[in-house]
Amino acid sequence: MKKRLPALLLALSMLTPLPARAAQPETPPVSPWACDAMYEALALGLWEADGTESVLEEITDEQLERIRSIVSDRLALLKAPARAPAPPPAINTTRGGVVNALYRQAAVWDFPEVEADADAVDCLVEMGVLLGRGEARDLALESPCTLQEALVMAQRLVLHLYDRRGAGAQGFLWRAEGNGNTLYLLGTIHVDRDNIYPLSGRLREIIAGADDAIFEVDFGDKEDTQAFLAMQDYPEGEALRDHVSGALFQEAVSVGAALPQPYTMDEAAVDRYKPWAYANLVNSVTLLMGEDSLEDPLAVDIYIYNKAASSGVTVDAVESYVYQGELFDSLSGPYQAGYLSGALSGFRAAQRGDTVSSGVEDISRWVEWWKSGDAASFAAAYGKDEVLRAADELDERLLLRRDPGMIEYADRYLSAEGPRTGILVVGAAHMIGETGVVRGLQALGYTVELAPDGR
Repeated sequence: MKKRLPALLLALSMLTPLPARAAQPETPPVSPWACDAMYEALALGLWEADGTESVLEEITDEQLERIRSIVSDRLALLKAPARAPAPPPAINTTRGGVVNALYRQAAVWDFPEVEADADAVDCLVEMGVLLGRGEARDLALESPCTLQEALVMAQRLVLHLYDRRGAGAQGFLWRAEGNGNTLYLLGTIHVDRDNIYPLSGRLREIIAGADDAIFEVDFGDKEDTQAFLAMQDYPEGEALRDHVSGALFQEAVSVGAALPQPYTMDEAAVDRYKPWAYANLVNSVTLLMGEDSLEDPLAVDIYIYNKAASSGVTVDAVESYVYQGELFDSLSGPYQAGYLSGALSGFRAAQRGDTVSSGVEDISRWVEWWKSGDAASFAAAYGKDEVLRAADELDERLLLRRDPGMIEYADRYLSAEGPRTGILVVGAAHMIGETGVVRGLQALGYTVELAPDGR
């Protein structure tokens, strides 16, 4: 029997993260010096950037307690031995109070650089967590601490302790070389779940140190994004109910009402969608079920895009959202109906807690391999070559039509006048298999090797 991946796995291994349909709240102002650190804080879940908090105002007791709790959760994943319980630190929203609260939270575990009875200020200065204000590096310990300052210090603390232990997600990473140029090939799984952050220090260095970062689409291209969103709806006079069976439409409406907030929608909203578009939305929500929050997931591709942009790295794209939308829009009517049916079934399975039938269990396994850099296990489980032999409509569009364009882009980059260093960030399924980017470049004579240590 030929291999066929569940709809959820197909979309999330090969399709760029979907743009938000609803208007998004404006990100509150952030100081220019703090932009990169605030992206890290966002990825770590320390901050939601939902427009409800002013990061330049003094931190509140509640905000500090939330940050301490999340720092605790992140550090617990390092599995360091626990120390004997100590009295909780007094909450104090001065800069010195925040420093003490963060340090005492880290001191719960037996990290050698975080001694239980050491001076918090001296230690965090030595660790590079507390740098001081302005050119004078004034520690200003008695001054009120802003939410932004607390978030910057919290993410520095987490990243320092992870980096010292060589921890953090490694990713499916290859290094290609040619004509004096280096192109890192990062195959991603377009998700934000199962504690995928932080990325390893080496991977973050590669992103920040690149001359160019290339993605499937330009996430900052608003015109492309809006055109893609418009493609998802039927034109005036047409509706979903006209293109699928009555039973399938009623199940689509029922699932729309059952979707968790903020994705819940009524019958009229569901009826506007084309089958493929509604299926992709349901698949995306299904993937997030079981996570602490369903709002504002930060897929790895978008995280890296933000990191690159904030570091002054030149950003480019191989494709566009509109091109990807056209691949789905050209699917036959019967196939779109079947794709939608599979997505609805996957959501119902996730509702029942059936992570196997929904595909969520497979995605979680893929994420664990991604974090450890185990591309071989992912490739074996995915079985791309076997999948393609099934001659499926969607597989043909999402893989066979797109892999060559990615290989061509990488070839142009490596053969151009150098030296330059870039990172190509595309779905992991495009990197593997006989038609993938890695073998495609090797066939063109380039040296391409796994770089599990990020070097």
